[in-house]
Amino acid sequence: MAKTEAMQKIIQLVGGPENINKVWHCMTRLRFDLIDENKVAWQEIKALPGVLGAQSQSEQVQIIIGPKVNDWYEEIVSHLKPVTLEKTDKPKARKGLVSLFMDTVSGVFGPIVLAGLIALKVISAKSDTVMVIDLIASGVFYFLPFFLAVSAAKIFKTNEYLAAAVAACLMYPTLIDAAKALASHTPGAASAIYFMDVIPVSVFNYSASVIPVIFSVLALSYIHRWVDRFMPDVLKTVFTPTLTLFIAALVSLSVIGPAGIYLGKLLAFFIQGLFDVSSVFAGFIVGAIRPVAILTGMHHAMTPIALQNFTDQGWDMLMPMMFMANMAIAGSTFAIYFHVKTREEKTLVVSAAVSGLLGITEPALFGVLTRYKKAFIATTISSSIASAFIAFFGVRLYGYILSSIFSLPAYIGPYFIYILMGVTIALVLSFTLTYMLVVRGDKIPESQNPEIIASQDSH
Repeated sequence: MAKTEAMQKIIQLVGGPENINKVWHCMTRLRFDLIDENKVAWQEIKALPGVLGAQSQSEQVQIIIGPKVNDWYEEIVSHLKPVTLEKTDKPKARKGLVSLFMDTVSGVFGPIVLAGLIALKVISAKSDTVMVIDLIASGVFYFLPFFLAVSAAKIFKTNEYLAAAVAACLMYPTLIDAAKALASHTPGAASAIYFMDVIPVSVFNYSASVIPVIFSVLALSYIHRWVDRFMPDVLKTVFTPTLTLFIAALVSLSVIGPAGIYLGKLLAFFIQGLFDVSSVFAGFIVGAIRPVAILTGMHHAMTPIALQNFTDQGWDMLMPMMFMANMAIAGSTFAIYFHVKTREEKTLVVSAAVSGLLGITEPALFGVLTRYKKAFIATTISSSIASAFIAFFGVRLYGYILSSIFSLPAYIGPYFIYILMGVTIALVLSFTLTYMLVVRGDKIPESQNPEIIASQDSH
């Protein structure tokens, strides 16, 4: 079956155009919001050429394609009626809130280039050139609350402009300047300002924050519906958005924002506690759970912690461990190349392995490693050992980047030799263990594949 035909057939296998509420995609997956998931023909979808896997997660039907997902998406939407694409119902899932944004912007190579040029002393850290590059590379992360607010509004089905307005309140210069004055112990700096001399608004710098914005927009969605329900029709146009913004902003500034900051600090404190007990132990645990977390979609929970670390400490040790996990996944996938027979399987494996090196691990995990239990175990072991190794030497990162082989220049400096050794350990060990443990015929039958069983059990 040609891929074009397979692309077209997906529409029928998910229940036809009339069953599709919305279709979109991330970096590797087609995502469907369907009216009735019971109409999905799971086994037939998985058998289509080019499809690496399929599952139901967060009330979405997700079909794993890999790097060519945009080609599939464009082919599919070209066969859907415009009314299907313009439905106002939004995707139900909320787990993808951070991931959809981070997957897009994390591929920006500005921080990598900047770190490499400074470390190699090609340019001075205080030069105008560095200032311009830093503006381009870091601007989106400084104003992260605005991007998250709009994304969250789409997920929580509320007004995007009001969501951005709430983010603007959190990012208002007066509040940020007060937070900086407090952090620098400026005499007379206040830890809170008071509304009507009664309601305290704690002083925090919300730039690059994640958790406060997400929960603020969630609250906004309920406040907006509540205000709209009781507002007379003749007053709705003017007073509904005004009153909604006033209430939501006040609640965010006084309750949700500070609570989100403390929650983020609590998560970071928990992770730091593991490092305080033993950095090697922390690395081993993080490295072990990372591959499983990617399978379940829980790996995105680490992103707010990493961002919190960058904000509080100026550096982070989690992202280098994520890097090790990605390299272990790629190494194991390369080893599978020598255990598959057909040309089509070899092409699939190489494509998935290269994607893993570039930081996109879902094709390797869903399309290859979940079908070889011993390979997945080898990946987990290698990820744990490599992460423990770099943790022992205190390898850290000073800015958010995609965990790919091209991220190496960002580590140039005192930890560069250790990250190189860690990458070597992850790749070589995972390749060797997988090659030795997996034998031809070890492939898990589809009836026993956990990914398939999970999809079936969800119905």
